[in-house]
Amino acid sequence: MSEPSVPTVAADQIDITLFREIILLPFTIDPVDPSDLGLADGRCRMEAAQKILETDGPWKRVENRACHLPEDRRVATGETAQQRAKRLRSAYEEFVYFEPYVQQFLYGRPRRPGDKDQDKDKDKDKGPIALFAREDVDQLDVDFKRDEYKPEPSNENTDVVRRYTFAVDRCNLYLFETGNAMLALEVRYQGVAPVGSLDGAPASIRDNAGRMTLADCQTILENLRRVFPPYFTEMKAEVGNAAAPLDPFYFARRFAWRNAGDGTGKASTEPVQAKEQIEQVFGRAGAERGADADRPRAAPMFEPWRWLLQPLVIEGGEGGAADHRVRLAQIGDDRAFVMAQIGVCNTFDIRDSDWVRLCYCDGPGLRYPYAKGFLRGFVRNNCYDRFFDASKKESWQATRYLICNFAFVMVGNCLPEDEKRDDWFRHLFSRHFRRHYFQIVMITLLHKVALLSLSERLAEALDRADFGSEAETVHRQILNFTHRYWFEEISAQIQAHELFTMLRGHLRTREMNVQLGQEVREATGRLAGIRQDRLNQVAGIGLGAAVFVGIFGMNVFNESGLVFGSLGWTLFTVILVIVALITYMLYRPWRSDLRRFRYCWRRCVQPRLCDGWQWLRSRFS
Repeated sequence: MSEPSVPTVAADQIDITLFREIILLPFTIDPVDPSDLGLADGRCRMEAAQKILETDGPWKRVENRACHLPEDRRVATGETAQQRAKRLRSAYEEFVYFEPYVQQFLYGRPRRPGDKDQDKDKDKDKGPIALFAREDVDQLDVDFKRDEYKPEPSNENTDVVRRYTFAVDRCNLYLFETGNAMLALEVRYQGVAPVGSLDGAPASIRDNAGRMTLADCQTILENLRRVFPPYFTEMKAEVGNAAAPLDPFYFARRFAWRNAGDGTGKASTEPVQAKEQIEQVFGRAGAERGADADRPRAAPMFEPWRWLLQPLVIEGGEGGAADHRVRLAQIGDDRAFVMAQIGVCNTFDIRDSDWVRLCYCDGPGLRYPYAKGFLRGFVRNNCYDRFFDASKKESWQATRYLICNFAFVMVGNCLPEDEKRDDWFRHLFSRHFRRHYFQIVMITLLHKVALLSLSERLAEALDRADFGSEAETVHRQILNFTHRYWFEEISAQIQAHELFTMLRGHLRTREMNVQLGQEVREATGRLAGIRQDRLNQVAGIGLGAAVFVGIFGMNVFNESGLVFGSLGWTLFTVILVIVALITYMLYRPWRSDLRRFRYCWRRCVQPRLCDGWQWLRSRFS
């Protein structure tokens, strides 16, 4: 990487002309009762969650998944064919972007003339995805504390809380046949303002109170994606005070969903409390040996996120009707996967250190967030520069894609919204970001969470008494995923192939698929061993029965009685004992019986034989 001497524009001096963020939060759909055999299959879990969403709550089913954005479903009164074509133009561009088998996965298989309708739900899509949407929440207000950075240490109060207002452009919940769910929340920046008095704030903050800069953008990327606080710190003014409350680090001070029409919604007016978050994991104080000691431990997701997903219940939370058979369990840590589109006046003003911070969603700072040796391959591994050339600095070569294992960030030149000139980044690139790139990221992220979920289910089957039937169910799910939803190619477009390859490399989905295949082979070997043991048991019983029947087929008995007298009964008794022993040894796990026999021989039989031998020697010597 180049030295940070050029460019030299600081992040708080670069204005943001467009900011859009999509938060992807993956879950696994788990049964409330682990012993519920009706939910062993991912499809059954998906349908159980679908039933909950359709019965009650604000989520509405979207039948046509090609119209997954709200503007695709807004039909004007008296809409003409030409108006409908303009409304669905972007959805058409997205649909034809992908291969046919990917189209069937994302949007469903089209109905054909030969299809038979066997039930009343003939028009309902039975595909691998069920899509639900919320349109009652259209605004988000978040308060963040941004630590203003300075070249030299200063005692000046720079901890200023700012309120960021976002328009909610999409709130979708995807249910997958693999037994997974994914929340897709898209927000668009509308404004920023300081909270409270600015008397103690620096002059630079007072003069630019309503302006969003690249430093604000970095703060939002760092904090908005977190669904619970990663850790707590002592407040600066209370360091050393044991009774002082803890301050959540990298987290919102206030979080409010709103409906602009009537102002209703869900708001968290108080900062998250360390005491409440810790009690969700470890129980109440003094309850280590009480009722809370055995409670399931789960990530303490922030209450506004739980409210957004109602009526589905998140693991570790309370609520839900008695007839709810499934719940959601978050996959990953406190950071959700982030997609961001950032527009600036000139991307070539961004410093190299700020490129790194944007890629890894780190907060603002003057220096590199990581060591230079670690970042040696940053441009090669994390930057997609098909449309970015810093040497020429031309406007059409000013779009850079930044990719890591938890973020996809697109940065480009964008004119201010009040200018009427044609802006490709604001219009064309936004459509690609919200549609084409979103689907690519969602498919890749689904591959990762599905592989993790299937691996966990296979491991859980190993602990079940009926391992064979459980493992066979998981095997069917893995085969279904591998042959229907695992894609090596998703589009004939070169850019789509290259972005998909980069995302798969950072998420390590191919390595995870290989590892799952190894686990399946090992489980298959164990299944084969179990089946062989069962065959041995059956064969042992059959062998015993054959010997027994063979005895009666000999000339030991006749109509008048025994031919050999007492010899016949003796032979019959010996054969019967041998058959019983053979049947018992083959019916029971013979290895454990052999170990038990060795233990009894060494501890009981062998000492008595030695004592008897010593007695005989002393008797006749």
